[in-house]
Amino acid sequence: MAFFRNLSKEDFETALQNLVKSKRHIKQIYDLNICKEVSGIYIMVLDEYKQVYIGQSSDIKKRIMRHWSARKEFDRLLFGDVEDSVLSIDSFGALDTTRIFVLETDALGKTERLFVNKMPGQYKLNRIGGGDVDAPQDFIRVLAEGNRRDFKE
Repeated sequence: MAFFRNLSKEDFETALQNLVKSKRHIKQIYDLNICKEVSGIYIMVLDEYKQVYIGQSSDIKKRIMRHWSARKEFDRLLFGDVEDSVLSIDSFGALDTTRIFVLETDALGKTERLFVNKMPGQYKLNRIGGGDVDAPQDFIRVLAEGNRRDFKE
C-alpha cells in the first residue's frame, strides 16, 4: 500500500490521458450493459491506487464481471518475488474501479499490446506484456515484457 501512496496522482492522470487520447475512438463508459458481446480493449481505472488494467475480450462486460468476481488462490496473488510482484487485477473489486474506457476493435492482441506498452509500469496492474499468445515465441515475449516493481527501497 505504501507503493501506491507514493505514486504521483498528477503523473498518473497525465499517463492515463495520454493513453486514452492515443486512439480516437476510445470512450469512457458508465454502463457495462452496452459492452455485452462487444469485442475490444478495456481499461479499468483504480484512481485510489493510481493503477490501470488493460485487457482484451470478445465480450467486455462478461470479462470485467469475471475480474470482479474472481478470487485468486493465495499463492497466485504474487507474480514473481515479494520484492517485485504486481498485484492481480482480480485482487480488486467493482468498488475499487472508478472509471472504465473501451475501444471497440477486432484487432485485440495487437491493440492490447500497444496499450500495455504505452502505459508506464508503475501505473499498471498488467503482469505480463499484452498481445496474443499463439506460438511459443509469443509466450516468451509476453513474459519478457512482464511488469515488475522495486519494493526494496
